[in-house]
Amino acid sequence: LYVEADATQLHQVLMNLCTNAWHALRGSTGRIELVLEALDLSAGVPDELHLPPGHYARIAVRDTGCGMDETTRRRMFDPFFTTKPVNEGTGLGLAVVQGIVAEHHGAITVDSAPGHGTTVSIYLPQATEPGSGEAEIAAADAVTRGAGEHVLYVDDDE
Repeated sequence: LYVEADATQLHQVLMNLCTNAWHALRGSTGRIELVLEALDLSAGVPDELHLPPGHYARIAVRDTGCGMDETTRRRMFDPFFTTKPVNEGTGLGLAVVQGIVAEHHGAITVDSAPGHGTTVSIYLPQATEPGSGEAEIAAADAVTRGAGEHVLYVDDDE
């Protein structure tokens, strides 16, 4: 399952979501689950996603923590909004998550209720194969056009 995305930014998304899930479990025993699945939304996309039809990767972070009420859910992506005590959160984590997901042409849904935990789902367009991104294509074009030019590609993923 491949998506065209900045690995560092996706890491930041997952760290923010998992940190919030962990904070929701404070003072209780609970569970945090990460889910990755491929979705074929070619036939239709739920209205809440506001995405074009296609193939998507869904990354979900689910916790069994305290959950959120409707008021909190409506404001959760607002910059500087936080439910954490002073000096424990800036209120920027979820605003950053929302910005990164939008930058990658994705969508976010949130399912939560007080006492029933929270599931935050990120939907990102699937890529057909690794390395099919526009940056790689542009780099390949530059090499074929220019004499004596070099492209260095470094990646720690085999």
